[in-house]
Amino acid sequence: MLLIAFTAISTFLVAIDFEQYVPIALAAAAAADAFLSYFHLESRTPVLHAAESDLRQILLDIQGLDVLEKRLTSTKTHFIERAEAVIMSNYAFLAESALKFGQRHNDKDDEELEEKYQAAAEKLKKKKE
Repeated sequence: MLLIAFTAISTFLVAIDFEQYVPIALAAAAAADAFLSYFHLESRTPVLHAAESDLRQILLDIQGLDVLEKRLTSTKTHFIERAEAVIMSNYAFLAESALKFGQRHNDKDDEELEEKYQAAAEKLKKKKE
């Protein structure tokens, strides 16, 4: 979306005879695209929104309980496990995206770090099961 906006801005600059500013607009578009791809914002945003909505649902479920239900150990355990699952799924996504980023760049020096991420991802998969 940003790329389209900056391209439109550069077209507008040409239309009003400010051609000297077109490279600046295109450089800003390239910088914005690099920023978004580096931080994986396009793929992380839906995951973060899903995690937030799940945590809000947990809070609503807790608020809907009466005093006696809130004090039950089984109820507390249930909500804690749900919250942990939401949080860990977010970290599992971050670990997977870090692995993909490392595989794209093929850094041989980071093989140890890659093994740690794989071990963490496997632990999360086992914990989910």
